[in-house]
Amino acid sequence: MMLFKKKESVKDLLIGLVLLIVSLIIIFPLIYAFFSSFKTDIEFVNPSLLPKSFKNLDNYFTAISRSNIIHYTINSFIIAFFGSALRLIVSIITSYVISFYDFRYKKIFFIFVLLSMMMPPDILLSANYITIIRLNLLNTYVSCIIVSLVSASQIFILRQVFNSFPYQLYSSSIVDGANDFVFLFRILLPNNKTVLKILFAQGFISFWNAYIWPLIVTSSNDVMRTMTIAITKLNSWEDENFQLVLSAVLISIIPVVIFFIVLKMNLKRNSLDGAVKG
Repeated sequence: MMLFKKKESVKDLLIGLVLLIVSLIIIFPLIYAFFSSFKTDIEFVNPSLLPKSFKNLDNYFTAISRSNIIHYTINSFIIAFFGSALRLIVSIITSYVISFYDFRYKKIFFIFVLLSMMMPPDILLSANYITIIRLNLLNTYVSCIIVSLVSASQIFILRQVFNSFPYQLYSSSIVDGANDFVFLFRILLPNNKTVLKILFAQGFISFWNAYIWPLIVTSSNDVMRTMTIAITKLNSWEDENFQLVLSAVLISIIPVVIFFIVLKMNLKRNSLDGAVKG
């Protein structure tokens, strides 16, 4: 018995050590960016990790004044928030129809949804751009959002979640006089809040990190540019200043960190509420 406990403790120790090493590898670029953002040009080429002083904030002020990073970060937040919300709404409605409605060729339709996950998004760049021009939506928030409203992965996940919900409960609610909206918003979605919040966060990251498509559809209006584009404008072959880029990256992730802290607290509160109710 003692030998078994020792083996388990050694196993847990090794797993913890591996996880610690992996975590350090993942977080090291962020640590490096933080330290390098305080360095001068001479210090940056120095192999030392730590800067001579943490009082040097010139890189942050220069990044803010030169690239208008605050305005572009607000643009990114607006696109990411509303884009992920609208994508989640589309995914909920589509998944609900697939799960609770019987219609002809439903399985074939779902197969085509899954097949769309295998299609590289770059293939549709030209066609989507022509469509945006014809709709006169260039240089708008809508143009950055509309082509990414349908997410096959979210539809697949929500379809699996909704299929696990008892169909008898849906039938009973309809017999009792509830319509689809009542069942969806009062019964189905409240019981799957955690999944919805995770998918919202996944969509938020996707829109926040988008680069190629916002670059194309906002090419003629700098005011509509996003944070990812603003960061690349800080560095060029004529003026390579990686400290400014790293400073802008750290500034740009502040809203995302705040967003995920709030989301995590909300998820934890919901899990505790469920435990108390259970």
